Amino acid sequence: MFLLYDNYGESDIQLLNNKNKEVNVMKVPFCTCVDHECRCNPVNHPHGCTPCIAKCLAENEIPVCFYRKIEPNMDRKQDYTFKGFANFVIDHEKGKLD
Repeated sequence: MFLLYDNYGESDIQLLNNKNKEVNVMKVPFCTCVDHECRCNPVNHPHGCTPCIAKCLAENEIPVCFYRKIEPNMDRKQDYTFKGFANFVIDHEKGKLD
C-alpha cells in the first residue's frame, strides 16, 4: 500500500493497493503530529485519530495536537502528562503577557 498526500494543509490520506485502486480515504485536517514513525499517527492507518487518543488515554497523556495548537513549532521534548500540559499552557500564557 502507498500513502498519498495533498498539498492543501490537510492530511487527506488515500490508501492505494498495488494495482492503484483506492482502498480508503480519510480526512484528518487537524492532525499536526510530525511523528510519522508512530504507528498511531493517522498517516499510518485508516482509523483517524482513534488509535492516538486511545494510546494517550491509556498512558494518561494529552495528544500532541493540543500542544501544537498553542505552539505549532514546539520542541518535541515535552511532558505529555495532564500536569505537563497544564504547565505548558500556563507558561505560554505568561509569555503572551510579557
